[in-house]
Amino acid sequence: MALQGDAVKHLPRELRPRCVVIHQSARPLAPLAKPRGRLDCAVVGHLREEKDPRTLWKALALLDPALPIRIRHVGDALEGDFAREAEAAMARDPRYRWFGALPHGLARGVIRRAHLLIHPSRMEGGANVIVEAILSGTPVLASRMSGNVGMLGDRYPGYFDVGDAPGLARALARLCAAPSALRGLQVACQERRDLFTPAAERAAVRALVVTPVRKVRR
Repeated sequence: MALQGDAVKHLPRELRPRCVVIHQSARPLAPLAKPRGRLDCAVVGHLREEKDPRTLWKALALLDPALPIRIRHVGDALEGDFAREAEAAMARDPRYRWFGALPHGLARGVIRRAHLLIHPSRMEGGANVIVEAILSGTPVLASRMSGNVGMLGDRYPGYFDVGDAPGLARALARLCAAPSALRGLQVACQERRDLFTPAAERAAVRALVVTPVRKVRR
């Protein structure tokens, strides 16, 4: 079993027919009205190498200081100097705020109130935070790597390259300047929404339980 579709491509070819993709689900929340005239962004994930917060901080430093953007970052600092670096980023730019670890309900509230979830991971198995964003009416801007592509789809328009701070900065500037680009991400996320509902997950689990395992030819 895999949590996202792109994972199947990384299995040996003879094992792929036996792999079932079951997306994680989240409780749907009604979208909230968002303020106009600025871009409010959420980043939710513990501060560690796999989540790549440094690309976010480098991108923030490249943005025009006059750009109306706010970034709210939720997650504990689990490794190295990440806490110090997050505090330094706050000192440099008041548009960025790091809240540390928050209870799940509060973290999801941060996502729900944002115009955009930024997800710059270097490694993912299938991040449930993407599911929570989509089922809260918040579109996603994500690094183009397997775990994210498997959740959002090959043709999703909201990717930047892994570790590409200038690319992330350009994408954020474009979304600030062009509300239609943000609406495009919203539409693309809504097209994926039905994959991540609790009903879809239950149905997939039931199908896995009752479907005989296909034998691998040797």
